[in-house]
Amino acid sequence: MGFDHRLSCDARLKPETTVEQVVEALSPLLDDFGFSREKVAAALHNAGKFNYGSSEDDHIQYDPETGSLEFWTCGHVSGDFPEAVSQTAQRLGPLSDAAGYLLLQDHDTANLDEAQTEFFFGPSKKAIADHRFQMDLSAAGHLLATHLPEDAVTRLLDEARVAYHTAKLAPYRVMLHEDRGDKFQIVFDCMAEDEDHAVEQAENAYPGCEIVSCLPDPERLGAGALPGAGGSPTDNRKPEATVTLGVFDSKGDMVGTAAKTLTLDAVEDIVDHATQLVLVRRDGSDEDAMNVVTGELEEALVVAGIIGES
Repeated sequence: MGFDHRLSCDARLKPETTVEQVVEALSPLLDDFGFSREKVAAALHNAGKFNYGSSEDDHIQYDPETGSLEFWTCGHVSGDFPEAVSQTAQRLGPLSDAAGYLLLQDHDTANLDEAQTEFFFGPSKKAIADHRFQMDLSAAGHLLATHLPEDAVTRLLDEARVAYHTAKLAPYRVMLHEDRGDKFQIVFDCMAEDEDHAVEQAENAYPGCEIVSCLPDPERLGAGALPGAGGSPTDNRKPEATVTLGVFDSKGDMVGTAAKTLTLDAVEDIVDHATQLVLVRRDGSDEDAMNVVTGELEEALVVAGIIGES
């Protein structure tokens, strides 16, 4: 059993995407409509547009220079048509430069929940998730605007954006060589959405570096949990700062550097004890006083994970 439909799409593909790749991606729809792939490709090559109906709205249009793809289809289709739309969305994903969606409208159903369906696609799952979030946020904004002042709506939407992006972050540890062939590895700790995001941050911090490994950091997640394993790794997280520290051997000789993420409480504790140690030394205090303050500084460094216990 079929239905009367309307299908629309406005996508941005990678600029190098060819007409042939576009036609291949749209082939599930073209085959369902009985359109010749060769005829569609020829029209896109010659005019950048394929019209198939009596209305100017019924068309497929593609510009290889900008990557802009848009099309509209309408009319009666079979009950299997949504599957063809789904397959087309999956094929557009690898070609897309940004997330988008195909909007399928069923003009024959009285059920508003089934009257239209979005088939999302994008260059990555993250891009799709972000796009869907922005759509939901926009819809929420329009709804809230009918009940709340503009400044209240803006504040709520800003808080929603912060909560959305923060909730997706988890701790990762990237091991890298600052220069290829280096003997020593640098530790780069960060909060990231996934491994790719963590590597991206490491490469921004150390341009031209060589990535050795990138793994979730179970210790910073707590209880050995991994991202996505349940719970929120960002709950009650204290403010942090990532600093580059020297790496020293047992004799105190510097042998490399490492990026280390510290809570601001730990940074304040270390700076306070270091300041106290310098002032005690300047005062010419006895050895016992120096040992007490040095021990307190050592403890702060151990708790922060900068050095191990003696």
